[in-house]
Amino acid sequence: MQPLFLEDTGTDTNAEHPATPYRLSDVDNLHEAIRSDAARWKTRFTAYFWSPDGKELLSCVSFGLIFFIIGYVFPTTNQRPLPYQYLEGTGDYVRNLVYNEALQDETVPDWQLAVLCVILCPMLQLIFALVHGNVGDIHKTLCVYCIVITITGTGTSILKDFVGYLRPIFYNLCQPSDNYEYCTQGDDDDDLRMSFPSGHASWSFATLTLLYLYLERCLGLSGASQFTTTLATSSNQEIVVLQYPKNAFRYRCHSLLCLIPLGLATFVAVSRVHDNEHFPADILAGSLLGATIARHCHQVWFPDARLNCRK
Repeated sequence: MQPLFLEDTGTDTNAEHPATPYRLSDVDNLHEAIRSDAARWKTRFTAYFWSPDGKELLSCVSFGLIFFIIGYVFPTTNQRPLPYQYLEGTGDYVRNLVYNEALQDETVPDWQLAVLCVILCPMLQLIFALVHGNVGDIHKTLCVYCIVITITGTGTSILKDFVGYLRPIFYNLCQPSDNYEYCTQGDDDDDLRMSFPSGHASWSFATLTLLYLYLERCLGLSGASQFTTTLATSSNQEIVVLQYPKNAFRYRCHSLLCLIPLGLATFVAVSRVHDNEHFPADILAGSLLGATIARHCHQVWFPDARLNCRK
């Protein structure tokens, strides 16, 4: 049976470029290939979902949702009294100038921080894992970012609510009453009392430290293959004389370049002092909190740097 053709029945005005016929069999083959690929991906997804890795990822997501509910629903912010000093002789109220800084535009707004920490950092690590051919790291990356983001966000929120520390711009946002008993503006805004620790610092250091550790594991000196020179003794025992990586200079350069994410995290953190949103102690506490959580969780899913992501 001759194959059918689909042709343009109109007159071709350009004889040098005649109409190209299309076989119906080719279209059917394309549809069949699409259906086959869809079925194959569905099978892979189903197999992953019911595998131990799929159950682990589901557990991480559930764990994150529980932490989110605990951190953002139940706690109430500690309502510190307005800071002032009353001069009995003159009857004047004196402000604590520590909390009287001027309002400034944010260098890194909240939405930019969310895009950086929740989208860009995980995507960069996933792309890096795909490019370097280590598909197993995709599952680990999804799990570790899910856990780190939720623990860091919840921990930061709970600490903010518990401490209730005033921001440097408190007076400008609060606009105290004449007797300094209450705020005339933003009285119900708990954000005025959420200076310690810095959320920008904790989130940026948590996610960017994860990215730094993964890049160092894959490209840096700590993940390089080790070569050992041994010395044989008369008792047939080997003593390690020297241990060094091959192409050590290249790996050292890679390790220095891997510090770029930490530099970006530092910029995000210190920008909050520049914007008068936080005190230096808030930045330090948030940075330590985020980096510590990231370091610990990275060791849970990527325990050995020598088992690196190179092919």
